[in-house]
Amino acid sequence: MAMPISLKVKIWARLEDENLVAKNDSADLPPTLITSSDEYDKSLKNSSTEEQTAQIVSLRSYGWAIAASVLLALSAGANLFFYQQQQQDRQMLAQTNTQLNSKQTTLAVLQDKWALIQNPAIKTISLKGVETKPDLHALVYWDQHSKAVYLSLEHMPVPPKGKQYQLWAMVDGQPVSAGVFPVAASNQMASKMLDVAKAQAFAITLEDEGGKPSPTLTELCVMGNI
Repeated sequence: MAMPISLKVKIWARLEDENLVAKNDSADLPPTLITSSDEYDKSLKNSSTEEQTAQIVSLRSYGWAIAASVLLALSAGANLFFYQQQQQDRQMLAQTNTQLNSKQTTLAVLQDKWALIQNPAIKTISLKGVETKPDLHALVYWDQHSKAVYLSLEHMPVPPKGKQYQLWAMVDGQPVSAGVFPVAASNQMASKMLDVAKAQAFAITLEDEGGKPSPTLTELCVMGNI
């Protein structure tokens, strides 16, 4: 079996390094061996160059991967920031709208009350808290011409669930129901009640939702004479 040319080249190069043969003795080598030696050297150089190129490409790819990861993280962070900011803006806008609606409602209530007060036919009756509830206060607006009655619960606590305030007109010493104050109505609102043709006083009791035909005296809250 013939010795590979590449092995012969390696052996000859080692002999030259050990000064066992003259370096110019390579001229005595067969042309094929010399050519193969040159090609082998070129192959080594090409192999080294290819490895370096591969390393450079690998490093560049790694760098691009890191850059892409950083950009992705920054993009995700920016998206999260803007999303949270958008949510905060929406909440602030909703709160502002709620406050604006509340103020508009309050303004409308005040305008309605002002219109009642300015009406010369309206008589305002102040209902004050009874001895056991001195801090309570309500107002009745009674139209002397149309006999329409409006009730405003100025300083009255929100009734418990299942309960409503009921207005009574004292007519010749007898209580006559003037209706219940709407559950959904604001205390400051002057709500329309039942018409009252004549009365000497008004009073409010806390009754079961829907009202009762006669007042529960133990639940008397406020009253006022005309």
